[in-house]
Amino acid sequence: MAPGGQVRLRRDALPAGREEEYFAVRVGSPEVSLDGMEDVEKQTVTGYRWCTADDIESLGEPVAPADLPRILRELTAAPES
Repeated sequence: MAPGGQVRLRRDALPAGREEEYFAVRVGSPEVSLDGMEDVEKQTVTGYRWCTADDIESLGEPVAPADLPRILRELTAAPES
C-alpha cells in the first residue's frame, strides 16, 4: 500500500453530494505530536491512541465506517509495499 493511499470511499447513508474518504499510512513511529496544531485545535483534543481492530470492536459504540475493524484487519494483513 502506498503511503497516503485511499483505502475506502463512502457515499452510502450520507446526504446527497457528500462523501467520506479514508486513508491509511504506515508509520515508522507510533508517537503522536500536536506540534502542527493551533492552540484552539489543541484545546479540542481530549485524548488519542492507536487502536487495533479488536479495540474498535470492544468500544461498544458506533464507528464509521461500520466495517472499520474488517478493513483494518485487511490492511494490516497486507504486506508493506
